[in-house]
Amino acid sequence: MQTCESRSFSEPVTELQASAEEVASVAKSSESDKEVFAEFAVLLEKFTPILIELKENDQLMDRPPVRKAVESLEKELTRSKEFIKSTDSISSAKQTKDMTQDLGRSLGLVLFASIDVSPEVKEKVAALHKELINAKFNTSLNTSPCPSANPSPRPSQESWFMSELDSEREIEEESITLSIEDVVLKLKHGNDEEFRVALWGLRDFIKNQTIDKEWINDGVIPILFNRLGSIKPHSRLTIIQILRILASVNNENKEKMADVGSLSLLVKSLIREVDERREAVGLLLELSEISAVRRRIGRIQGCIVMLVAMLNGDDPTACHDAGKLLIALSSNIQNALHMAEAGYFKPLVHYLKEGSDMSKILMATAISRIELTDQSRASLGEDGAIEPLVKLFKAGKLEAKLSALNALQNLSMLTEKHTASNQFRHVVPLLQLLFSVTSVLMTLREPASAILARIAQSESILVNQDVSADALSFKSVQSGNSVSPLTSTQ
Repeated sequence: MQTCESRSFSEPVTELQASAEEVASVAKSSESDKEVFAEFAVLLEKFTPILIELKENDQLMDRPPVRKAVESLEKELTRSKEFIKSTDSISSAKQTKDMTQDLGRSLGLVLFASIDVSPEVKEKVAALHKELINAKFNTSLNTSPCPSANPSPRPSQESWFMSELDSEREIEEESITLSIEDVVLKLKHGNDEEFRVALWGLRDFIKNQTIDKEWINDGVIPILFNRLGSIKPHSRLTIIQILRILASVNNENKEKMADVGSLSLLVKSLIREVDERREAVGLLLELSEISAVRRRIGRIQGCIVMLVAMLNGDDPTACHDAGKLLIALSSNIQNALHMAEAGYFKPLVHYLKEGSDMSKILMATAISRIELTDQSRASLGEDGAIEPLVKLFKAGKLEAKLSALNALQNLSMLTEKHTASNQFRHVVPLLQLLFSVTSVLMTLREPASAILARIAQSESILVNQDVSADALSFKSVQSGNSVSPLTSTQ
Protein backbone atom coordinates (compact mmCIF):
# COMPACT_ATOMS: atom_id res chain seq x y z
CA MET A 1 0.00 0.00 0.00
CA GLN A 2 1.36 3.41 -0.92
CA THR A 3 2.13 5.82 1.88
CA CYS A 4 0.83 9.37 1.72
CA GLU A 5 4.36 10.67 1.17
CA SER A 6 4.95 8.42 -1.86
CA ARG A 7 1.85 9.66 -3.68
CA SER A 8 1.09 12.88 -5.45
CA PHE A 9 -0.71 15.45 -3.31
CA SER A 10 -3.84 15.27 -5.46
CA GLU A 11 -4.41 11.58 -4.61
CA PRO A 12 -5.10 11.92 -0.87
CA VAL A 13 -7.11 15.09 -1.53
CA THR A 14 -9.25 13.23 -4.08
CA GLU A 15 -9.82 10.47 -1.51
CA LEU A 16 -10.70 13.13 1.05
CA GLN A 17 -13.24 14.63 -1.33
CA ALA A 18 -14.82 11.22 -1.89
CA SER A 19 -14.96 10.64 1.88
CA ALA A 20 -16.65 14.00 2.49
CA GLU A 21 -19.26 13.26 -0.17
CA GLU A 22 -19.84 9.76 1.22
CA VAL A 23 -20.31 11.02 4.79
CA ALA A 24 -22.70 13.71 3.53
CA SER A 25 -24.74 11.02 1.78
CA VAL A 26 -24.80 8.86 4.93
CA ALA A 27 -25.89 11.87 6.97
CA LYS A 28 -28.75 12.66 4.59
CA SER A 29 -30.06 9.11 4.66
CA SER A 30 -29.86 8.73 8.44
CA GLU A 31 -33.15 7.91 10.16
CA SER A 32 -31.93 9.34 13.45
CA ASP A 33 -32.04 13.10 14.13
CA LYS A 34 -32.83 14.02 10.55
CA GLU A 35 -32.71 17.79 11.17
CA VAL A 36 -29.28 17.64 12.78
CA PHE A 37 -27.71 15.38 10.18
CA ALA A 38 -29.30 17.34 7.32
CA GLU A 39 -27.54 20.47 8.58
CA PHE A 40 -24.33 18.49 9.02
CA ALA A 41 -24.58 17.21 5.43
CA VAL A 42 -24.88 20.79 4.16
CA LEU A 43 -21.59 21.67 5.83
CA LEU A 44 -19.88 18.60 4.41
CA GLU A 45 -20.99 19.46 0.87
CA LYS A 46 -19.06 22.71 1.17
CA PHE A 47 -15.80 20.74 1.30
CA THR A 48 -16.01 19.70 -2.35
CA PRO A 49 -15.29 23.06 -4.09
CA ILE A 50 -12.54 23.85 -1.59
CA LEU A 51 -10.83 20.49 -2.06
CA ILE A 52 -11.00 20.91 -5.82
CA GLU A 53 -9.18 24.23 -5.49
CA LEU A 54 -6.56 22.66 -3.24
CA LYS A 55 -5.88 20.02 -5.89
CA GLU A 56 -5.48 22.73 -8.51
CA ASN A 57 -2.82 24.33 -6.27
CA ASP A 58 -1.07 21.05 -5.55
CA GLN A 59 2.45 22.37 -6.25
CA LEU A 60 2.03 25.08 -3.62
CA MET A 61 0.15 22.86 -1.17
CA ASP A 62 2.36 19.77 -1.35
CA ARG A 63 4.23 20.26 1.94
CA PRO A 64 4.53 17.87 4.93
CA PRO A 65 2.39 20.00 7.31
CA VAL A 66 -0.41 20.20 4.71
CA ARG A 67 -0.27 16.45 4.10
CA LYS A 68 -0.52 15.85 7.85
CA ALA A 69 -3.55 18.14 8.00
CA VAL A 70 -5.20 16.25 5.14
CA GLU A 71 -4.61 12.97 7.01
CA SER A 72 -6.21 14.50 10.09
CA LEU A 73 -9.28 15.53 8.09
CA GLU A 74 -9.60 12.04 6.63
CA LYS A 75 -9.51 10.53 10.10
CA GLU A 76 -12.20 12.90 11.40
CA LEU A 77 -14.45 12.10 8.43
CA THR A 78 -14.09 8.39 9.15
CA ARG A 79 -15.08 8.98 12.75
CA SER A 80 -18.04 11.05 11.61
CA LYS A 81 -19.32 8.27 9.35
CA GLU A 82 -18.99 5.69 12.13
CA PHE A 83 -20.80 7.99 14.55
CA ILE A 84 -23.72 8.62 12.18
CA LYS A 85 -24.16 4.92 11.45
CA SER A 86 -24.12 3.99 15.12
CA THR A 87 -26.35 6.78 16.44
CA ASP A 88 -29.64 5.65 17.90
CA SER A 89 -30.18 8.35 20.51
CA ILE A 90 -33.10 10.74 20.50
CA SER A 91 -30.84 13.73 20.14
CA SER A 92 -27.26 13.81 18.90
CA ALA A 93 -26.92 17.59 18.48
CA LYS A 94 -24.16 17.95 21.08
CA GLN A 95 -22.10 15.07 19.65
CA THR A 96 -22.57 16.36 16.12
CA LYS A 97 -21.46 19.82 17.20
CA ASP A 98 -18.28 18.35 18.73
CA MET A 99 -17.70 16.26 15.63
CA THR A 100 -18.12 19.32 13.39
CA GLN A 101 -15.71 21.36 15.48
CA ASP A 102 -13.14 18.55 15.23
CA LEU A 103 -13.48 18.79 11.45
CA GLY A 104 -13.05 22.55 11.76
CA ARG A 105 -9.87 22.19 13.78
CA SER A 106 -8.41 19.79 11.23
CA LEU A 107 -9.34 22.19 8.41
CA GLY A 108 -7.70 24.93 10.46
CA LEU A 109 -4.45 22.96 10.27
CA VAL A 110 -4.74 23.06 6.48
CA LEU A 111 -5.34 26.80 6.63
CA PHE A 112 -2.40 27.42 8.93
CA ALA A 113 0.02 25.28 6.92
CA SER A 114 -1.04 26.80 3.56
CA ILE A 115 1.55 29.55 3.57
CA ASP A 116 2.04 29.96 -0.19
CA VAL A 117 -1.49 29.46 -1.47
CA SER A 118 -3.39 32.40 -2.97
CA PRO A 119 -5.36 34.74 -0.68
CA GLU A 120 -8.59 33.80 -2.48
CA VAL A 121 -8.21 30.12 -1.66
CA LYS A 122 -7.16 30.89 1.91
CA GLU A 123 -10.22 33.08 2.33
CA LYS A 124 -12.52 30.25 1.25
CA VAL A 125 -10.81 27.75 3.55
CA ALA A 126 -10.97 30.25 6.41
CA ALA A 127 -14.68 30.85 5.87
CA LEU A 128 -15.54 27.16 6.05
CA HIS A 129 -13.18 26.71 9.00
CA LYS A 130 -15.03 29.40 10.97
CA GLU A 131 -18.41 27.99 9.98
CA LEU A 132 -17.43 24.52 11.23
CA ILE A 133 -15.94 25.80 14.48
CA ASN A 134 -19.01 27.92 15.22
CA ALA A 135 -21.62 25.42 14.04
CA LYS A 136 -24.78 25.03 16.11
CA PHE A 137 -27.44 22.38 15.59
CA ASN A 138 -31.05 23.14 16.47
CA THR A 139 -33.22 20.05 16.94
CA SER A 140 -36.37 22.14 17.49
CA LEU A 141 -36.56 23.22 13.87
CA ASN A 142 -39.08 21.46 11.64
CA THR A 143 -37.63 18.95 9.23
CA SER A 144 -36.81 20.67 5.97
CA PRO A 145 -38.50 19.09 2.91
CA CYS A 146 -35.17 19.45 1.14
CA PRO A 147 -32.26 18.01 3.18
CA SER A 148 -29.73 20.03 1.19
CA ALA A 149 -31.40 23.32 2.08
CA ASN A 150 -29.26 25.45 4.37
CA PRO A 151 -31.30 26.17 7.54
CA SER A 152 -31.16 29.75 8.77
CA PRO A 153 -29.60 30.26 12.17
CA ARG A 154 -31.65 31.71 14.98
CA PRO A 155 -31.06 35.45 15.60
CA SER A 156 -29.04 34.88 18.77
CA GLN A 157 -26.95 32.23 17.06
CA GLU A 158 -26.34 34.47 14.06
CA SER A 159 -25.34 37.38 16.28
CA TRP A 160 -22.91 35.21 18.21
CA PHE A 161 -21.44 33.82 15.00
CA MET A 162 -20.96 37.31 13.52
CA SER A 163 -19.37 38.45 16.77
CA GLU A 164 -16.81 35.66 16.50
CA LEU A 165 -16.10 36.58 12.89
CA ASP A 166 -15.63 40.21 13.86
CA SER A 167 -13.23 39.17 16.63
CA GLU A 168 -11.12 37.14 14.22
CA ARG A 169 -11.08 40.00 11.69
CA GLU A 170 -10.01 42.47 14.39
CA ILE A 171 -7.11 40.21 15.40
CA GLU A 172 -6.01 39.78 11.81
CA GLU A 173 -6.34 43.52 11.07
CA GLU A 174 -4.41 44.40 14.22
CA SER A 175 -1.64 41.93 13.36
CA ILE A 176 -1.20 43.57 9.94
CA THR A 177 -0.22 46.86 11.59
CA LEU A 178 2.50 45.26 13.72
CA SER A 179 6.19 45.60 12.93
CA ILE A 180 8.61 42.74 13.50
CA GLU A 181 9.79 44.48 16.65
CA ASP A 182 6.19 44.76 17.89
CA VAL A 183 5.58 41.07 17.20
CA VAL A 184 8.67 39.98 19.10
CA LEU A 185 7.82 42.29 22.02
CA LYS A 186 4.23 41.00 22.28
CA LEU A 187 5.40 37.41 21.92
CA LYS A 188 7.78 37.93 24.80
CA HIS A 189 5.76 40.07 27.22
CA GLY A 190 2.18 40.27 25.92
CA ASN A 191 -0.88 38.90 27.72
CA ASP A 192 -2.86 36.04 26.19
CA GLU A 193 -4.77 38.25 23.75
CA GLU A 194 -1.69 40.24 22.70
CA PHE A 195 0.23 37.00 22.29
CA ARG A 196 -2.53 35.64 20.05
CA VAL A 197 -2.35 38.74 17.86
CA ALA A 198 1.43 38.47 17.70
CA LEU A 199 1.20 34.86 16.51
CA TRP A 200 -0.97 35.99 13.59
CA GLY A 201 1.58 38.66 12.75
CA LEU A 202 4.47 36.18 13.03
CA ARG A 203 2.73 33.76 10.70
CA ASP A 204 2.31 36.49 8.10
CA PHE A 205 5.98 37.50 8.37
CA ILE A 206 7.03 33.88 7.87
CA LYS A 207 4.66 33.49 4.94
CA ASN A 208 5.95 36.64 3.26
CA GLN A 209 9.56 35.80 4.18
CA THR A 210 10.02 39.27 5.66
CA ILE A 211 11.68 38.11 8.87
CA ASP A 212 15.41 37.42 8.76
CA LYS A 213 17.39 34.53 10.26
CA GLU A 214 18.72 36.57 13.17
CA TRP A 215 15.24 37.43 14.38
CA ILE A 216 14.18 33.78 14.12
CA ASN A 217 17.24 32.19 15.70
CA ASP A 218 18.00 34.73 18.42
CA GLY A 219 14.52 36.02 19.13
CA VAL A 220 11.49 34.11 17.91
CA ILE A 221 12.41 30.47 18.56
CA PRO A 222 13.61 30.95 22.16
CA ILE A 223 10.60 33.14 22.96
CA LEU A 224 8.12 30.63 21.55
CA PHE A 225 9.58 27.85 23.66
CA ASN A 226 9.58 30.09 26.71
CA ARG A 227 5.85 30.79 26.28
CA LEU A 228 5.04 27.17 25.39
CA GLY A 229 5.15 26.15 29.03
CA SER A 230 2.67 28.74 30.30
CA ILE A 231 0.29 29.71 27.50
CA LYS A 232 -3.28 28.46 26.89
CA PRO A 233 -3.84 25.15 25.01
CA HIS A 234 -5.00 26.72 21.72
CA SER A 235 -1.94 28.95 21.58
CA ARG A 236 0.31 26.01 22.45
CA LEU A 237 -0.95 24.18 19.39
CA THR A 238 -0.31 27.25 17.21
CA ILE A 239 3.20 27.64 18.64
CA ILE A 240 4.11 24.04 17.81
CA GLN A 241 2.69 24.41 14.30
CA ILE A 242 4.83 27.53 13.73
CA LEU A 243 7.88 25.73 15.12
CA ARG A 244 7.28 22.86 12.69
CA ILE A 245 7.19 25.30 9.79
CA LEU A 246 10.42 26.91 10.98
CA ALA A 247 12.07 23.51 11.49
CA SER A 248 11.25 22.55 7.91
CA VAL A 249 13.09 25.62 6.58
CA ASN A 250 16.67 24.68 7.52
CA ASN A 251 18.85 22.73 9.96
CA GLU A 252 19.95 25.92 11.69
CA ASN A 253 16.42 26.40 12.98
CA LYS A 254 16.35 22.78 14.13
CA GLU A 255 19.58 23.30 16.07
CA LYS A 256 17.95 26.18 17.97
CA MET A 257 15.23 23.77 19.14
CA ALA A 258 17.62 20.97 20.14
CA ASP A 259 18.45 21.89 23.75
CA VAL A 260 17.15 19.71 26.58
CA GLY A 261 14.82 22.40 27.92
CA SER A 262 13.01 22.86 24.59
CA LEU A 263 12.78 19.13 23.96
CA SER A 264 11.37 18.57 27.47
CA LEU A 265 8.57 21.07 26.77
CA LEU A 266 7.69 19.23 23.56
CA VAL A 267 7.67 15.90 25.41
CA LYS A 268 5.14 17.33 27.88
CA SER A 269 2.84 18.01 24.94
CA LEU A 270 2.79 14.27 24.15
CA ILE A 271 0.22 13.75 26.94
CA ARG A 272 -2.03 16.67 26.07
CA GLU A 273 -4.97 17.13 23.67
CA VAL A 274 -4.91 14.97 20.54
CA ASP A 275 -4.03 17.73 18.04
CA GLU A 276 -1.26 19.09 20.26
CA ARG A 277 0.39 15.73 20.83
CA ARG A 278 0.13 14.91 17.12
CA GLU A 279 1.97 18.12 16.24
CA ALA A 280 4.50 17.63 19.05
CA VAL A 281 5.51 14.11 17.99
CA GLY A 282 5.74 15.33 14.39
CA LEU A 283 8.12 18.11 15.42
CA LEU A 284 10.20 15.75 17.58
CA LEU A 285 10.51 13.41 14.60
CA GLU A 286 11.79 16.24 12.41
CA LEU A 287 14.28 17.31 15.09
CA SER A 288 15.50 13.72 15.52
CA GLU A 289 17.48 14.13 12.30
CA ILE A 290 20.08 15.72 14.62
CA SER A 291 22.10 13.05 16.43
CA ALA A 292 22.32 15.10 19.65
CA VAL A 293 18.53 15.33 19.74
CA ARG A 294 18.21 11.54 19.53
CA ARG A 295 20.53 11.21 22.52
CA ARG A 296 18.69 13.83 24.55
CA ILE A 297 15.11 12.72 23.82
CA GLY A 298 15.73 9.22 25.12
CA ARG A 299 16.95 10.61 28.45
CA ILE A 300 13.86 12.73 29.09
CA GLN A 301 11.79 10.99 31.75
CA GLY A 302 8.65 9.34 30.42
CA CYS A 303 9.33 10.16 26.77
CA ILE A 304 9.76 6.59 25.52
CA VAL A 305 6.77 5.37 27.52
CA MET A 306 4.59 8.07 25.96
CA LEU A 307 5.87 7.29 22.46
CA VAL A 308 5.07 3.60 22.90
CA ALA A 309 1.58 4.56 24.10
CA MET A 310 1.10 6.72 20.97
CA LEU A 311 2.37 3.86 18.80
CA ASN A 312 -0.43 1.71 20.20
CA GLY A 313 -3.03 4.50 20.00
CA ASP A 314 -5.83 5.10 17.51
CA ASP A 315 -4.44 8.25 15.84
CA PRO A 316 -2.83 6.96 12.60
CA THR A 317 -0.71 10.08 12.04
CA ALA A 318 0.63 10.16 15.60
CA CYS A 319 1.15 6.38 15.52
CA HIS A 320 3.17 6.63 12.29
CA ASP A 321 5.37 9.45 13.58
CA ALA A 322 5.85 7.81 17.00
CA GLY A 323 6.92 4.59 15.29
CA LYS A 324 9.48 6.36 13.13
CA LEU A 325 10.80 8.30 16.12
CA LEU A 326 11.14 5.10 18.16
CA ILE A 327 13.12 3.52 15.32
CA ALA A 328 15.42 6.56 15.25
CA LEU A 329 15.90 6.44 19.03
CA SER A 330 16.57 2.70 19.02
CA SER A 331 20.04 3.31 17.56
CA ASN A 332 20.98 3.83 21.22
CA ILE A 333 21.07 0.48 23.01
CA GLN A 334 19.87 1.99 26.30
CA ASN A 335 16.80 3.39 24.53
CA ALA A 336 16.07 -0.07 23.11
CA LEU A 337 16.08 -1.44 26.67
CA HIS A 338 13.69 1.31 27.84
CA MET A 339 11.40 0.49 24.91
CA ALA A 340 11.32 -3.16 25.95
CA GLU A 341 10.41 -2.14 29.50
CA ALA A 342 7.53 -0.12 27.99
CA GLY A 343 6.34 -3.13 25.98
CA TYR A 344 7.86 -2.39 22.55
CA PHE A 345 10.23 -5.26 21.73
CA LYS A 346 11.20 -4.95 18.06
CA PRO A 347 14.45 -3.00 18.71
CA LEU A 348 15.44 -5.48 21.42
CA VAL A 349 14.90 -8.40 19.03
CA HIS A 350 16.90 -6.57 16.38
CA TYR A 351 19.88 -6.33 18.74
CA LEU A 352 19.45 -10.00 19.65
CA LYS A 353 19.71 -10.92 15.98
CA GLU A 354 22.31 -8.47 14.69
CA GLY A 355 23.99 -6.78 17.64
CA SER A 356 27.44 -7.34 19.12
CA ASP A 357 28.04 -10.25 21.50
CA MET A 358 27.78 -7.92 24.47
CA SER A 359 24.54 -6.31 23.23
CA LYS A 360 23.02 -9.77 22.71
CA ILE A 361 23.84 -10.64 26.31
CA LEU A 362 22.33 -7.35 27.51
CA MET A 363 19.11 -7.97 25.59
CA ALA A 364 18.81 -11.56 26.80
CA THR A 365 19.43 -10.42 30.37
CA ALA A 366 16.73 -7.76 29.96
CA ILE A 367 14.21 -10.38 28.82
CA SER A 368 15.02 -12.50 31.85
CA ARG A 369 14.53 -9.58 34.26
CA ILE A 370 11.53 -7.75 32.80
CA GLU A 371 8.22 -8.65 34.42
CA LEU A 372 6.51 -10.00 31.32
CA THR A 373 2.79 -10.49 30.81
CA ASP A 374 1.42 -13.32 28.69
CA GLN A 375 0.74 -10.78 25.95
CA SER A 376 4.30 -9.45 26.01
CA ARG A 377 5.71 -12.99 25.99
CA ALA A 378 3.59 -13.76 22.96
CA SER A 379 4.76 -10.52 21.30
CA LEU A 380 8.39 -11.44 21.86
CA GLY A 381 7.76 -14.82 20.31
CA GLU A 382 6.00 -13.29 17.32
CA ASP A 383 8.80 -10.74 16.88
CA GLY A 384 11.31 -13.59 16.61
CA ALA A 385 13.12 -13.54 19.95
CA ILE A 386 13.30 -17.33 20.39
CA GLU A 387 15.63 -18.23 17.53
CA PRO A 388 18.46 -15.78 18.38
CA LEU A 389 18.27 -16.84 22.04
CA VAL A 390 18.72 -20.46 20.97
CA LYS A 391 21.71 -19.48 18.83
CA LEU A 392 23.15 -17.46 21.69
CA PHE A 393 22.93 -20.51 23.96
CA LYS A 394 24.50 -22.84 21.43
CA ALA A 395 27.37 -20.60 20.31
CA GLY A 396 28.02 -18.33 23.26
CA LYS A 397 30.34 -18.57 26.22
CA LEU A 398 29.11 -19.32 29.74
CA GLU A 399 27.74 -15.79 30.38
CA ALA A 400 25.90 -15.84 27.05
CA LYS A 401 24.52 -19.34 27.71
CA LEU A 402 23.25 -18.35 31.14
CA SER A 403 21.59 -15.11 29.95
CA ALA A 404 19.95 -16.94 27.02
CA LEU A 405 18.61 -19.76 29.23
CA ASN A 406 17.24 -17.30 31.81
CA ALA A 407 15.50 -15.38 29.02
CA LEU A 408 14.03 -18.58 27.58
CA GLN A 409 12.85 -19.55 31.07
CA ASN A 410 10.93 -16.27 31.38
CA LEU A 411 9.44 -16.73 27.91
CA SER A 412 8.39 -20.31 28.64
CA MET A 413 5.97 -19.16 31.36
CA LEU A 414 3.08 -18.54 28.96
CA THR A 415 -0.38 -19.63 30.07
CA GLU A 416 -1.89 -22.41 28.00
CA LYS A 417 -4.08 -20.18 25.85
CA HIS A 418 -1.02 -18.19 24.75
CA THR A 419 1.35 -21.13 24.38
CA ALA A 420 2.98 -21.47 20.98
CA SER A 421 4.22 -25.03 20.50
CA ASN A 422 6.79 -23.98 17.93
CA GLN A 423 8.57 -22.10 20.73
CA PHE A 424 8.93 -25.36 22.65
CA ARG A 425 10.38 -27.07 19.59
CA HIS A 426 13.29 -24.67 19.85
CA VAL A 427 13.71 -25.26 23.57
CA VAL A 428 13.74 -29.07 23.64
CA PRO A 429 16.88 -29.44 21.46
CA LEU A 430 18.60 -27.04 23.85
CA LEU A 431 17.81 -29.29 26.75
CA GLN A 432 19.02 -32.34 24.82
CA LEU A 433 22.31 -30.55 24.24
CA LEU A 434 22.50 -29.37 27.82
CA PHE A 435 21.75 -32.62 29.65
CA SER A 436 23.85 -34.83 27.43
CA VAL A 437 26.86 -33.21 29.13
CA THR A 438 27.39 -34.73 32.57
CA SER A 439 29.63 -31.94 33.85
CA VAL A 440 27.21 -29.13 33.18
CA LEU A 441 27.27 -26.34 35.76
CA MET A 442 24.58 -25.76 38.34
CA THR A 443 23.94 -22.23 36.99
CA LEU A 444 22.80 -23.72 33.67
CA ARG A 445 20.86 -26.64 35.12
CA GLU A 446 18.47 -24.55 37.17
CA PRO A 447 16.87 -22.44 34.37
CA ALA A 448 16.95 -25.44 32.00
CA SER A 449 15.08 -27.61 34.50
CA ALA A 450 12.50 -24.86 34.99
CA ILE A 451 11.96 -24.61 31.22
CA LEU A 452 11.47 -28.37 30.92
CA ALA A 453 9.03 -28.33 33.83
CA ARG A 454 6.92 -25.69 32.08
CA ILE A 455 6.91 -27.76 28.88
CA ALA A 456 5.91 -30.88 30.79
CA GLN A 457 2.94 -29.01 32.32
CA SER A 458 1.64 -27.85 28.95
CA GLU A 459 -1.16 -29.70 27.22
CA SER A 460 0.43 -28.72 23.90
CA ILE A 461 3.11 -31.33 24.41
CA LEU A 462 0.42 -34.01 24.45
CA VAL A 463 -1.55 -32.95 21.39
CA ASN A 464 1.24 -31.81 19.08
CA GLN A 465 3.09 -34.66 17.43
CA ASP A 466 6.26 -32.68 16.73
CA VAL A 467 6.58 -31.49 20.30
CA SER A 468 5.81 -34.94 21.70
CA ALA A 469 8.42 -36.53 19.44
CA ASP A 470 11.04 -34.03 20.58
CA ALA A 471 10.13 -34.67 24.21
CA LEU A 472 10.42 -38.44 23.78
CA SER A 473 13.74 -37.98 22.04
CA PHE A 474 14.90 -35.88 24.95
CA LYS A 475 13.76 -38.56 27.40
CA SER A 476 15.73 -41.24 25.55
CA VAL A 477 18.84 -39.07 25.76
CA GLN A 478 18.33 -38.68 29.50
CA SER A 479 17.81 -42.41 30.14
CA GLY A 480 21.57 -42.99 29.93
CA ASN A 481 22.48 -40.05 32.15
CA SER A 482 22.61 -39.89 35.92
CA VAL A 483 21.11 -36.40 36.04
CA SER A 484 17.34 -35.96 36.14
CA PRO A 485 16.45 -32.60 34.58
CA LEU A 486 13.20 -32.30 36.46
CA THR A 487 14.30 -33.15 39.96
CA SER A 488 18.05 -32.68 40.31
CA THR A 489 20.14 -29.55 40.47
CA GLN A 490 23.40 -31.32 41.16
